This record gives sequence, structure tokens and C-alpha cells, in this order.
Amino acid sequence: MGLSVAISGGIILTVFMLILLSLPGFVDKMFSIGDITSQVTQHEQEISNTEIDAAHPSILVGSSKINFTLLNVGSEKLWNFEDYNLFIKYRGAISGNLTENLTFSGKCFGIVPSSGNWCIESITNDVMDPGIINTGEEATIWTNIKENLATNPYIISINTDNGVVDTISTSTCGAECDQIILNFSGDETTWAWTNKAAALQELLNTPRYQTQIDLTGFSQFRYVFYVATIGTAGSITGFQYSDDGGATWKGLDNNIAGSLSTATFSDNTIGLKIGVWTDLATGAQSDIRLRVAGSGGDGALDPAYGTMQIQFRS
Repeated sequence: MGLSVAISGGIILTVFMLILLSLPGFVDKMFSIGDITSQVTQHEQEISNTEIDAAHPSILVGSSKINFTLLNVGSEKLWNFEDYNLFIKYRGAISGNLTENLTFSGKCFGIVPSSGNWCIESITNDVMDPGIINTGEEATIWTNIKENLATNPYIISINTDNGVVDTISTSTCGAECDQIILNFSGDETTWAWTNKAAALQELLNTPRYQTQIDLTGFSQFRYVFYVATIGTAGSITGFQYSDDGGATWKGLDNNIAGSLSTATFSDNTIGLKIGVWTDLATGAQSDIRLRVAGSGGDGALDPAYGTMQIQFRS
């Protein structure tokens, strides 16, 4: 009895397997489904492990070059750059608002890429896996858009080959922007601008507070001044730069020779004066001489300042 049951069961199982095997491609489909499931799981894991951070944008208004850094903050290696998408949205000097999808052209080797392309200039500590951005490594990215920038605002968006995206712009980079804080004085003392004149003159009417600063790669500035003692009505203070060693002075934001910057503050009220971020003149985006200057005094009322600071960001 037991033997007959076993034989019957074996016959039924054999017949069932023969039926399954007779179906066209059944086994192949079973293996194919398993492969697809495995590939999907692997792809989802790669996406989960990929994390990038675009930071430190550097531009020059009037130029077609925009540079930034790309940091690998995930555990997945970054390498298949030919399949990356790099979009830059900006205002061109000829065509106005533009959005470009740039093409990867490999290593820069110190040479700016051709128009419409981007390249990797360097990767920090690129000893293990040369040419690959490993976890914790940072790449310097050079780009060359098709038109010169007409204004400072722009947006960079980089997409990896598996769809991970990071975006940065001049309006959102915040702490990720490169910044310089330049102090003409601290708040430990008060400096009086004795006999500030009506005509344009530099701070305290002496060159000893001038400074030399390299603003290459920086695009904006703002002032932070504390007015401790008011000056006469109409007294204002701003900034000038010189690119010829002090022979000619121009407004820091308007590039006009013999002019004060458009961004100024009034000496007529006591308190902290904080300027809005203002675009640097194109000529000021280099190694320049800088000074505080002002006008509108009456030679009698002497405005005095505590903190005297100017800040720059990329």
C-alpha cells in the first residue's frame, strides 16, 4: 500500500514537472525575474548610498567661467561622469536668461574646457582609485558656458548617473559660499573722522587704512559699520578700489573712476549699518587695493565709528 502511494506520487510529480518544462521559456522567465529583482535591489541600494554636495561656487561677471567643488558625502563611489547631467541657469550677456546642459570632457589639466563643457581639474587626496571621487574626497569642477554672465545670480544643478541631484546658487549657497571678512577696526575703540569734507575723500583723509586684497573668485560684498557719533546731514560712507596701485580709484560696485560705490550708508543716525549683498564691479574681482571713502561732510561735525567691516562672498 505504502509503496503504491509513493509510486503514484512520483508519477504525478514527474508529470507535473514535464508539463512545466514543456511551457516555452518558463525556466528562463523564472531566472530572468530573479535577475531583475536582484538588479532593482542593487540599484536602489546604490541610490541610497549616493550623496553629493556641490559648494563654493566661484564666478566672474563678464566671464563665461563658473567653477565649484563637488564633495562625495555618501558611501558610493562617483565615477561614471559621462552619464552625469550638469545644468547651469544664468543670464547671458547676449541672449538673456539661458539654461545649459554641459557635456563632460574629462580632466582639465589646467586648461579651461571648451564652450558648453565641464571638466574635473583636481580631486583631493586622489591616491586610491585615481579619477574616482571616493567617500570624503572633493573634486574641483571647471565649466565654460556659452555666453558671458551679465549678472551674478545663477543656479548650478548636477545629477549623478543614478539620479541623485544637488543644486546650489548665489542666492542659496549661504555658508557654503567662500567668504572673507575684512576689519578696518574692531568695536574696542571709536574712530572719529575728523573734519570730514563735502568732497569725496578717503577714511580719515589718510592712506594708512588702505589694504590690498585678492578678490579673484568673489562676486559680492556688504558692509557692517557701527555709527557711534553722527555726522552732518547728507554725510555718507562707501568704498573704492584701485587696480593700478592707487593711481585711480573707482566705485567698488559701479566701476566709475572718481566715484564712491553705489552701496553707501548714512552717518546721520547712530547704530549698526548692515548693507545688502551687492555685486562687485568686474574690475574689482582681482588683486586690488581697497579703501573706505565718503563725502557730504561739513568739516565740523565728525562722524565716529565702532566696528568697520566689509565682507565678501563667492
